[in-house]
Amino acid sequence: MSRRYRRAVLACLFTAGIAVAATCAERLARGEIVVTRLPAAHRGELGGRSQGVIAAPLDRVWAVLNRSGEFADYMPNFLASWLVDRTAIGDIEPGRRWQRAELEEAVAEYRLADWPGDTVLFYNVLDMPFPVSDRWYLLEMTRDKAAYLIGWNQVIGNLKSTAGSWQLAPRLDGRHTLATYTTVSEPGIALPGFVLDMGLTQSLPGVIKALRKRVAQPGKQARE
Repeated sequence: MSRRYRRAVLACLFTAGIAVAATCAERLARGEIVVTRLPAAHRGELGGRSQGVIAAPLDRVWAVLNRSGEFADYMPNFLASWLVDRTAIGDIEPGRRWQRAELEEAVAEYRLADWPGDTVLFYNVLDMPFPVSDRWYLLEMTRDKAAYLIGWNQVIGNLKSTAGSWQLAPRLDGRHTLATYTTVSEPGIALPGFVLDMGLTQSLPGVIKALRKRVAQPGKQARE
């Protein structure tokens, strides 16, 4: 390859890179869901981010996300979603090796219909495709209304670790909301990395689609 041709190719690639970066906001404005893979901090970690615009005001979307106990009704692959009172920590011994049925029995009496404050426990079961067993975990979730942010970290579960967040931001017209879902986990599943990567990338758009649908459903909109 000649030096002149190489310079031309590099210039085209550089220009294309700028164009791709510049179109992220345009893609969101067109209603697309933008998925970004996050770099792994260490081997075995998976991380990704999904962003999309919801056709509803900020407070309405925030109220839907705060009804976390309803996630199993509409979020993809959710089999269970329970809000659990933080006082359950006194009975569950986070350092103990738990079985799913034992943990569910232990936290059943602490189930809540709504957040009691800005920090709560959240029990979740994910339906996984064969041959992977269902993933289940108890999270500690904290919300910051001023920042429209809900974050979480795993307390107990059959993942090595998982953490993430929902972040909302108003659009300029005030009638739309930008929703950003971020997840970082260490599955600890004996499958090739590319299979896990593919599963994560394919699942990330689903949470934004599900939230959009829930917010738009008649009779399912949030109590404001």
